[in-house]
Amino acid sequence: MLSFLSNARVYLAAGQTDLRKSFDPLAGVVRSSPQLDPLSGHLFVLSHQRCHRVKTLFWDKSG
Repeated sequence: MLSFLSNARVYLAAGQTDLRKSFDPLAGVVRSSPQLDPLSGHLFVLSHQRCHRVKTLFWDKSG
């Protein structure tokens, strides 16, 4: 079960993303945005070309 901090934010990535990538390349997509850190405890939602699938990145600091 995931638990989120009360101050956690949800960020939606603009554009399309290749969802076949693993955490590290997708974290690079998040890092390319100014002042965003994929290890911050916030949720990052990335979508596929047609937006019928999404992948959410969340780092809970437990590995």
